[in-house]
Amino acid sequence: MSFLALTSALIAAGITIPSLVALYFLKRRRRIVPVSSTFLWKQALQDLQVNAPFQRIRRNLLLMLQMIILLGLLLAFARPSLREAAKAGQQVIIVIDHSASMNATDGAPTRLTAAQEHAVQLVDDLSGNEAMVISFAQQAQVVESFTTDRVRLRRAIRSIRGTDLPTRLGPVVNLIEPFARKQSGGLVVYVISDGRVREAGELTLGGVDLRYIRVGQGADNLGIAALAARRDYEQPENVKVMARLVNAGDAAIDAALTLQYNGQVHTVRKVTAPAGSNDLTVQFDLIVPDTAFVQLKHDYKDSLGSDDRASITIAPPQQHRVMLITPGNRFLTQAIRSAGVRELVTVSPDQYDPAAARSMDVLVFDRYSPTSTPTVDSLYFAGGPLIAGLSITRGKGQSSMLDWRRDHALLRYVTLDDVVAAQAVQMSLPDEARTMATTEHGPMIATLETQGTRHVVVGFDPLQSNWPMQIGFVVFVTNALDWLGAGGTAPGGTGGAAYRSGDVAVVDVEPGRPIVNYTGPRRLVVKTQDDKATLPAFERVGLYFADAGVRGLHNRLSVNLADAHESDIRPTDQLEIGTTPATAINKGSSIVRHEVWPWFVWVALAVLMIEWVVYTRRMHL
Repeated sequence: MSFLALTSALIAAGITIPSLVALYFLKRRRRIVPVSSTFLWKQALQDLQVNAPFQRIRRNLLLMLQMIILLGLLLAFARPSLREAAKAGQQVIIVIDHSASMNATDGAPTRLTAAQEHAVQLVDDLSGNEAMVISFAQQAQVVESFTTDRVRLRRAIRSIRGTDLPTRLGPVVNLIEPFARKQSGGLVVYVISDGRVREAGELTLGGVDLRYIRVGQGADNLGIAALAARRDYEQPENVKVMARLVNAGDAAIDAALTLQYNGQVHTVRKVTAPAGSNDLTVQFDLIVPDTAFVQLKHDYKDSLGSDDRASITIAPPQQHRVMLITPGNRFLTQAIRSAGVRELVTVSPDQYDPAAARSMDVLVFDRYSPTSTPTVDSLYFAGGPLIAGLSITRGKGQSSMLDWRRDHALLRYVTLDDVVAAQAVQMSLPDEARTMATTEHGPMIATLETQGTRHVVVGFDPLQSNWPMQIGFVVFVTNALDWLGAGGTAPGGTGGAAYRSGDVAVVDVEPGRPIVNYTGPRRLVVKTQDDKATLPAFERVGLYFADAGVRGLHNRLSVNLADAHESDIRPTDQLEIGTTPATAINKGSSIVRHEVWPWFVWVALAVLMIEWVVYTRRMHL
């Protein structure tokens, strides 16, 4: 049991046990009743002769039973456990975290290095047991399948390399579940991590002995959790660069922020990040008539370097050619014109020509779904592209927004609290779709990408809601046109191109080029298809430069960590996957921890039943 749980149990025992015993010291208050003889009341007469309010405690079976019940509950509250070695024949899975936070330098020299040392020690302690090695960050990967060969297991552990990817535990559970069902309780799983994982409590992993080996001692860290750029609607040369800082430590941090504009120092600003804050926003005003490269960094020496700087490429002012396919919607027409488009072509659904639409930058479908999926970035209201797995069903009753992605470029500066749709909508989305906003009935706004073409789907009809009467509707349409018409620009803020670690980029290439080469933190060599190249998920933050043949803003790609969760590098003491808990230890071993507190609960319940029977019999006698 943990020290905190034991301390809490002792405090509770110090309060409850004396209280129970005190009840048996107190005397029962007697009533004065006139009687003709005291022969039958000698015992009562003896009690009346004692004036003290307390009596000497006697042997009492009920008191002993109640004490046993109370002690059983207190011991269960302390959550005791037994530790035993893994039995021969049991299979062992070693899961190693190599996400961004594992690069923190409070290990030896990093947390990942310390995790590998713990894993090697586990392998050395195995006595003929089969073991598997899994690495995980955003995705999970089997590094070495089940084997008893310790040399292969050590080599697999040493081969794991650090990344700047976010942490997801779901893929690990999906990998382990088939083995857990097959073993029927004979599987031992060691998770070696700092515990900075998402969605752990929402997952289910049963039938395993889960053990969590914590790495990292905790350290201060100041991280740049977001960097975005936005051009002014009326004066596009005016650009606001906004950054969000996170300090999850216990003390305030003073630092100097340096903003570089096209490689030259533009601004140096002193900031103080309060302890435990993740919403410190800093804004810089720039004059950017065309394309510019902006980089922000701080000078605080912390334990994680991947979030100390971030960069973004500011795109030139964009004026898109937009085609609106609608039966008539003056609100939507005015919103598109307010976005400052270069050209707006409005046609009815009967006049829509897919061939003519290919010359446009963005298509907007209002209450109309095309019979074929457009090859141009598109925005849909009360409709959607013809993509497998996407369906929209109309229902009865109203629906209101519950949550939305405030950090995404589509919904930045958009408030949906007061948006109410007159008709409920249920959207079914394919696996590759990303939900942007949800109602009580499910997704309402989503994004999809097919063969390099982006689609934004709004499930309800704005004319059947109060949304067009709000300024947020105009802002959303402007955000959507900028995001869709950026030609594959990543979501880093309207007017800027920046990616996060783990993002997948689709870039435009010159016709006839078979492959694209990028140099940077990792070298990327990608084959092209239809004058586009889909880059793999970025594992490392930094700048990636194309050798040649790439069009637009994709010659230089900015990849940032921009993840407040990963910047919070404080290790956690407990890892719970659904109802399967594991308390952290600082040293690996082949010992398995078994919770035994349920035994004490069952003993307390059994004694409670005995106490009830004894009390009932006495009352009847």
